[in-house]
Amino acid sequence: MFRMPRDALGSSVAALFPVQYSTDEDRTHFLVELPIHPLYEGIAPLLQTGGAHDEAHDARPTLTETETSILATLTRKPRSRSEIADQLGLSNRSGHMYKSIDRLRNLGLVDLTIPDKPQSKYQKMRITDRGRARLRKR
Repeated sequence: MFRMPRDALGSSVAALFPVQYSTDEDRTHFLVELPIHPLYEGIAPLLQTGGAHDEAHDARPTLTETETSILATLTRKPRSRSEIADQLGLSNRSGHMYKSIDRLRNLGLVDLTIPDKPQSKYQKMRITDRGRARLRKR
């Protein structure tokens, strides 16, 4: 690994931070190493081993009451957003409900019945196997 000379660095950056720059002999890529602030040294072991990332995936995200209600509503049959709102007694334009559905989709607990056309007027949501398992475990 070839180390870049200190004078090649921007003087203001080099003066503020003990940044390490390195590249390969052909200079096809480079690596910038930034130090961790001393107050955050307690998390340094987690960052170096990838532990923080692994812990985030091990933990099951907590579902809100609305999200749990949406999953329960979808166990019977696929429903449109307006049908879900009716079942939950919410206004058809509830931003909270839309955010909850989006979060459930991102978590893989709810899926679209017409995935190729998300804006279709015939679009409905359905619970996934993962969503069913999540409801059983609560």
